[in-house]
Amino acid sequence: MCVFMPYRPRAMRTLARCRILSTALAVSASLAICAIAQQEAQPPAHQPADAVSEEIRYADGLMKLGLSDYAKIVLDRIKEGEDGGRKQVLEINNLIMLGKFEEAKQIIAKQPDQESQDVLAMKLALADGYYAWGKFAEARAVYEMFLSKFPSAPPESLNEFFLSSAYKYAQMLILMGQKEAAVSAYDAALRAKMERHVRRQILSEKAELLVALAEKAEPSKRKAYYDQIQKICEEILWVQDIWFGKAIVYMAHTNLIEGNVDKAMDMVEDYWPQLKAIDDALREARKEGEDLLKISPMAECRFLLGVMMQNEAERLMADGKGDREKIVALLAGKKMPGKPGDTRERRSAGALQHLYTVFVSYPFTSWAPEAGIRARKIQELLASMGVDIKIKVDPNQMKEVEKAQFSEAKALFNQQQYAEAAESYVRVLNLFPEGEAAISALSDLATCYVEQKEELYADAVVGHIAERFCRHPELMAKAGDQILRLAIYFKEEKQMPDKSDRAYSLFFDNFQGHPRMAAMLYSFGEREFSARNYPKALEYFQQAQTYTNSPLSVDALSRIAACHNALSNTVEEIKVLDEYIKRLGTLDSPGFAVVSARYRQAYAYLRMGEKYTGSAVNRFNELVKMLSDEKNPYQKTPEEKEAASAILAGSLFYRGQCYAQLSRAGTDAEKYRQLAIDSFETVANKFPASEFAPNALSQIATLYTIMEKTEEAQRALDTLQKNHPDSAEAKNAKFLMAMNLLKLGRRQQAVEMFKQMFSSEGGKFSETQIMTAGVKLSEAGEYEIALDAFSRILASTKDRTLREPALLNRGKAFLELNRPADGIKDLEALVKEYPNSGYLIEAGFLLSKAYTGAALDEPDAGKREEAYTKAIAILNKVKKYEKSVAGRMKLDLGVADLWEKQASAEIKFGSPEKARQHKNEAIATYQSVVLLADPANPEARPLLEDAYAGSIRLMVEQEAWEDALEDCDKYLEQFPRGKWVNEIRSARSKCKLHVKTAGGGKIEEAAPAAPAPQNAAPTSTNAPAPQATKQDSTAAAGQAPQPATSPEPTSDNEQK
Repeated sequence: MCVFMPYRPRAMRTLARCRILSTALAVSASLAICAIAQQEAQPPAHQPADAVSEEIRYADGLMKLGLSDYAKIVLDRIKEGEDGGRKQVLEINNLIMLGKFEEAKQIIAKQPDQESQDVLAMKLALADGYYAWGKFAEARAVYEMFLSKFPSAPPESLNEFFLSSAYKYAQMLILMGQKEAAVSAYDAALRAKMERHVRRQILSEKAELLVALAEKAEPSKRKAYYDQIQKICEEILWVQDIWFGKAIVYMAHTNLIEGNVDKAMDMVEDYWPQLKAIDDALREARKEGEDLLKISPMAECRFLLGVMMQNEAERLMADGKGDREKIVALLAGKKMPGKPGDTRERRSAGALQHLYTVFVSYPFTSWAPEAGIRARKIQELLASMGVDIKIKVDPNQMKEVEKAQFSEAKALFNQQQYAEAAESYVRVLNLFPEGEAAISALSDLATCYVEQKEELYADAVVGHIAERFCRHPELMAKAGDQILRLAIYFKEEKQMPDKSDRAYSLFFDNFQGHPRMAAMLYSFGEREFSARNYPKALEYFQQAQTYTNSPLSVDALSRIAACHNALSNTVEEIKVLDEYIKRLGTLDSPGFAVVSARYRQAYAYLRMGEKYTGSAVNRFNELVKMLSDEKNPYQKTPEEKEAASAILAGSLFYRGQCYAQLSRAGTDAEKYRQLAIDSFETVANKFPASEFAPNALSQIATLYTIMEKTEEAQRALDTLQKNHPDSAEAKNAKFLMAMNLLKLGRRQQAVEMFKQMFSSEGGKFSETQIMTAGVKLSEAGEYEIALDAFSRILASTKDRTLREPALLNRGKAFLELNRPADGIKDLEALVKEYPNSGYLIEAGFLLSKAYTGAALDEPDAGKREEAYTKAIAILNKVKKYEKSVAGRMKLDLGVADLWEKQASAEIKFGSPEKARQHKNEAIATYQSVVLLADPANPEARPLLEDAYAGSIRLMVEQEAWEDALEDCDKYLEQFPRGKWVNEIRSARSKCKLHVKTAGGGKIEEAAPAAPAPQNAAPTSTNAPAPQATKQDSTAAAGQAPQPATSPEPTSDNEQK
């Protein structure tokens, strides 16, 4: 057998697959560089030849890796004249890789000899670049221009270059689906001089294309193809090599296309010995380490025979008159006599045997997948006829077949030939739907569909992975891993967050037993917590804590408590912290997490109000006792010791808060005040650098003021000013004392202190301090005192940064004190003086309420209408400035409230019918909020609750029972612990009764409501509050991060 070039089957014919751009350009660059090198006898004298060559190779290597920018840096180091022209070739290829075709063309156009081999190589590199960037028309134009230069044989000097270029162009056209043009490119290649085995390969590949074209051509146009095929085969059949075998296949195939099945089969059988000899030779070569079996013509011949026999059997069956024995013989082979004494049934090769042989013995060929599918179909068909044909295959051999089939598809996938890879994967998965390889293949298949923008197919594949393998005892973990891989791919590589979320949902819904489930739930909980979507975070953490065999289960309890804290569900927070502390107690070394958890729980009791002050003080006392012992087991490291010191200071401070709160009860007031002072003094003396120390001194001064111990109070203030001069407490000592007095029930003393601060005698206070005091008083509901602060500001400054908030807040205070005329005056002044004010939205909202409130008691219909018109106008004016979702929802709720107030006024002074119309307008506005709001948005949730409540209340008034009932169910589903839950449940019962009475049928009961926590603010604190931090989860592992003491919920991760 003669020596031949490796043949590439159809599925693997990817020579110069220019989608991998660097490979294609490297070929062209190498050609050009070699051509130039041949012209160079000696390297330039400026730099050693090996140094320049090394730089050229380095730049070329960087380009092949896709690092074009770095390649340019290397090329810039080579001076002009030192490179012998090679640098310019690489520069052109670098520009092409970056898609800068015009710049590359300009360099090529400047070359002196446009017909030289190196310039032609540059132009073909440009064509390869066009192809790789999807500019197929431009690529073809360059190649056609090149080939047209040599209508006959190319000159000797360009022969090899012309041959390789024409051949590569043919492969490129095949990949583009341009088979007719590829035939012409093969014809061009055949114009070059070449060795016989090379010519035979090119002729064979051309014939293969002609067969494919003839198969799809109209019958009247096939003869032209047949003539070419016949001519090629006549030349090839002179030598018995693999191309000889291919020629037999092509001739048989043409007979099959024409329907001459018998002639096609006879032709294969006639040449069977020669085909087998070729196949045997290839098998021998395989033993020597060169696996060329995939190019054996035997595979295609047997496949062709199998297909012909199968088609003939199916034709006979379709007629309904076919001989059953003949059909079975075609499918399973003819019965053959066995050896004496052998009772086993023996058969000749039928369609099943031929196809199964291709599938098992030639797994790397392009025919194998379809052969396997056809073989399976034949087995099923024979079984339906009562014929049981058993084909024994070694399991290890079948594994090799499976591996080979998937590797072919994987190769296409790695080459980013996604359409071909998807087609290949589908064929193989039909044969091997189970196993680890199938799961990886399905994952790749989903990727192929996404890359082809077939997103629905991708969704179906991802869903299939989840549903088929989620309960498989051995493959569940692998399948879950692939779902997670795809989720990351969708989000990070393809920017498809919705598709990523769907993949994660499939994972959470189907892979509860996956080893990574607890970690994934916890991770998603952290993500939602960081985004302040606390309800959703709570769901994830609650699921994570059920995985008690995971260390994250305990950490999840800590985060559940933090979620309840953020949602102000203090009762639930305390319950979960109880469970968390118990679970920590079961650990071998719970560490510092116990201290942090107890601290958080004590502070939660403090937030519950006076009823739970005793519980809070007991827990803070336990912490003080626990941490006062320097040998306690909770501070083994310097970090833990520092964290313990901070929590001890906090516990002492909040214990003082508790005692101060207990002093308000009247019984043993002096005793509790002294205990509070003692606790605060311990903080100030033992922890002077603590963040609690300044506040503790301020609290001491307040308590001594209440006790009328002026000297002691002044001494505490002096210490505050001396030791903490830059603290907020020192800068605002009098204001904070006054606020503390308010919170401790000493309102008269507080008022006197505020008046002194806001009067001319209080000149030592800056306007900013007075402004801050006014705002804080407003927040505390002390509007009358706050008016003095804002009036002082407005009388003393023209500074816009102070006048704007002063006008706003004084207007607001007037409205709260039921002085709408004064409030409207200030707010209108703000809108007029500062039309672009940052306070415009809030001022507009307040003005709308003020106008509406003034109209409520106005008997004159015209004046009422005028007020409502003003209210609507101001809301419409400011709404266009509001960009946030929550802000626009708030304005919409303001419009709904306006309609309700109009309805109330009409009931009082006007027409009940108009009142009903206004209520319907209010319902419509509430419903627009309900329908458009996202309940997962933490900022939107409380406003959505209000919209539900307002809508349901009005629908009940309007007796729209069914609509109200539907909204009641939606509210209770979305807000099982909502602030309106009792009112909504009551409304639901009423609606249900009316719907039943009206014959509406049975109403499904809603789930019982969870009790809403009764929260109350602590008596007095400007100090930070304890929260869950990393310490809770890491301390058990011997780590002790600093305790976070911010009253805001932390977003730190707690994963171990």
